[in-house]
Amino acid sequence: MAVARFTSFRFRLDPTVEQQALLSRHTGTARFAFNQCLAMTKAALERRRRNEDVRVPCKGSIDLYRLRVRDLGQRR
Repeated sequence: MAVARFTSFRFRLDPTVEQQALLSRHTGTARFAFNQCLAMTKAALERRRRNEDVRVPCKGSIDLYRLRVRDLGQRR
């Protein structure tokens, strides 16, 4: 019988002030996009609950991202 050995590593970020600002902006944008996509999916699920013919727009995070990018492009 083989024994599995697991190794882990810890890393610490020490960003500059400029890098910290970029990281904060990126995470804020990602969170906003996730929340918008989640709201779209919940709305579709609610509509589908009332009418079985309604299609839920996505099955995973990549689909959510693509859908949101498409919607943002249509607004321009």
